[in-house]
Parts: sequence; C-alpha cells; structure tokens
Amino acid sequence: MRKFVLTACLALSAAAILGLPSWATDDACLRRTVSVTAADRNWAPILDLKAGDLQGEFRGKPVKILSIVLENRPHRIVIALDASGSLGPGTGPSDWPLVLQMGSDLVQSGLTQTRFVVLIFNEKVQEQIDFSHGSAGVIQRLQQIAADSKYQVRGRTALWDTALVGFNLLRNPTSGDALYLITDGGENASKASSSDVRRRLAASGSRVFVALVAFTEIGSRNRTPEELKGHAGPAEAKEVAQATGGALFGPVSEGPTGPYILFRNFPVSEGLSHFYKSILSGYRMEIELPVAVDKWREWKLELTKEKQKQFKDSELGYARDLEPCRELPK
Repeated sequence: MRKFVLTACLALSAAAILGLPSWATDDACLRRTVSVTAADRNWAPILDLKAGDLQGEFRGKPVKILSIVLENRPHRIVIALDASGSLGPGTGPSDWPLVLQMGSDLVQSGLTQTRFVVLIFNEKVQEQIDFSHGSAGVIQRLQQIAADSKYQVRGRTALWDTALVGFNLLRNPTSGDALYLITDGGENASKASSSDVRRRLAASGSRVFVALVAFTEIGSRNRTPEELKGHAGPAEAKEVAQATGGALFGPVSEGPTGPYILFRNFPVSEGLSHFYKSILSGYRMEIELPVAVDKWREWKLELTKEKQKQFKDSELGYARDLEPCRELPK
C-alpha cells in the first residue's frame, strides 16, 4: 500500500513540475469535469437534468456520465463590447447604442455573487473597466459613454484576441466564470483563432456566451468597408460559445419601436432575462472516457431522445474539446 501511495505521489509531483494537466496519469486522464449549459427554445435554463438524461460518445464508444451538478460557485463575468466599425454608423444606423444597452442591462440586473469586468474593443482593447470599480462604477462609465456622441466606434474587429485578454484577467479561472461577448461576430483582425480560445478555456471550465447583434446577412443594413474585409461571422461565434459550454442569444436588432429578436416572436427583455439565468446556472459534469485522448479531440454529448422530445428545439452547450493525455517520464 505504501509503495502504491509513493508511486502515485511521485507521478503527481512529476506532473506538477512539468506543468502537465491534472489528467496526466492514465486514471485521471479518463475522468474529466466539463461545463454544460442546457436551455429551452426561449433561452431559459433547464435546471433539473440528471446523469441519465444525457448520453455521450468518444471515438465511437459510449462515455459514462458519472455525475452532474448545478454550478454554485461565485461568478466573474468579463463583458466584451464590440466597438468596431461594423457597429458604427457606416452606411446605415449605428448598432453601438444597442451594444451598450445590452452590456449595461446585465450589470444592472441585480445578480448576486457576481463581479464584472468590461472590455471595449475594436482592433485591440480600447478601454477596460475592471473589478475594482464594482457594479456601480461599471454602470456609471457605460452611461457616460452612451451620452458621448463622439465616442469612437471604428476599425476592425479582434474578437478572439479580446476573448483571450478577458480570459487572462480571470486569475485561477473556474467553471463559475464566463466571457460575455456582445458583437455582430464580424471577426477580421485577431492573431488568435477561435480554436485558440476554445482550447484555452477547455481546462478551466470557463464558458463563452455571445449576444449577437444584427448582422448583414439577414439584411439589417449595408456592409461597411470593415465588414467587407471580414473572414469570420456569427456561425463561428455560436460554435465557440457552444463548444465551451456556453450559449448564443439573438440575433437582436434595433427597430422603430425598440430592440427585437430576429426570426422570433419573443420579447427581447424576457429572452435576455432567461439568458442571464443560463449564464449563472450551468452544470458541472463528471465523465469517464472509454479510451485515453491521444491528441486534441472532440467528443459528443446530447440529451436522450426522451429529453429531446420533452425539450423540443433546446440548445446544449458543453466543453467539447478534450486535451490530450501525456505520458510521464519513466
């Protein structure tokens, strides 16, 4: 017994020295804890899921769902507001006031055990309102910006670079933390890729949520020069959100009588209220893989057919990317 304990301790020590993940040993490699968000068609969280309500698969073999619990850790949310040219006046109405409104709305929603950072970005982060300001300070600054008709909304969009800046602000990130990106998804300036964002968040359990503001493909307005140079879009933003265990809200556009959700006969305020609850009420799920992970791979998770019938058109976001196991020196 003493020999076994000593061997295990030596393995863990070697893993720590080499900077390997907690699953560097064979047994630990097969067991992972992943973040999950389940929401109905109106973005309201599904709160009563049990292990038997989901089924997983990795490399053609079933994944064991060992446990699933609601996330109960304190929350830190990095709100990233897209102030690039594609959201400015351009050749049509500006969507910037809507971006500000949606960012302020979350901070003012009275969330408990929640702290905020706000990043305002285009080709780089132009302004940071950090945790030290508190919710009142964040709201005050956003109100000042909203009242400033000359506030600069221009340039290209470094969405993924900004996401990584936000993630780096979360010291010791956990599954209680989230990045909330309010954007049209028109990425065209980042050095980092969406895969970089997904993999950086994979081990921490932190999630990405996206509120999508109206975009050109659905005819909201004409393209600006910045948008014409773009090489990514809303579909990629949605993919990142769901692949980190988060979700996407919208798309939302500004109409003659106020904001509305495109393609949906559903109030924006009610939808956002549900969406905020989803941000705060995800799951932590422990799984056991059938085989070790030899390189970065994805796995598959879905509701059982019975639950899919119960929650028709529901959305399931889960930490999809599995970091490879690594052999320790012998």
